[in-house]
Amino acid sequence: MPRRDAAAARRLAERQAHLVQRLVDRLGACLPEQIDPAALIERGHRALYYAAQTGERPETLPELAVEAIWEALRSWLGASEWYREAMLGRAEPLLRTQRALALAGRPVTDRALCRRLRITRGQLAETLQEFATLFALEPKALLPAGADVKYSMAGTIARLPTEQQLAVALYFHQQLTFPEMAKVMDLEPERVQECFGRAAAQICAEASLASWPGPKLLA
Repeated sequence: MPRRDAAAARRLAERQAHLVQRLVDRLGACLPEQIDPAALIERGHRALYYAAQTGERPETLPELAVEAIWEALRSWLGASEWYREAMLGRAEPLLRTQRALALAGRPVTDRALCRRLRITRGQLAETLQEFATLFALEPKALLPAGADVKYSMAGTIARLPTEQQLAVALYFHQQLTFPEMAKVMDLEPERVQECFGRAAAQICAEASLASWPGPKLLA
């Protein structure tokens, strides 16, 4: 693969450096403490520089850079100990609990979730914020095998609370970052991320119930 010389590649990369921070912000305004933002940013800049070196035409770099940076972030986080612990230790229990409550015909309230998961309200908020990052990173990993992300979202969004609908729309349709969403929604970034995490958890829980014997989630 032909490579652009180092100086030219560096100049091209510097023009698109803002993309790295933007894509990191797409993962969360408040990242779990196990994730080092500086390490994420470094990985993103490495991917950007490589895209600048190997891209055929400078005008295509923004598109190529977004793909390269996002794949680098996703690969690195997906292979981390944090990802395994978050998926198995927090995300899956949260979804199982939501499903169990729904199948029992009980409302999925914070009180019920905290009681069943044996966590505090503060810990639940942190779990939902982390779920938002997991969902932003790779939605399919949280949905049943073979489930379509867009279809699963479309079937659930209309039944979400208004605030959660807005969070999903701003993130996926407007392609905003969590800090940008916070400004639009006039909320603290942590609250916006928690709100998005609630929506994501509901989407994933409903998708898992679609193929589960028994009653579906109530509208």
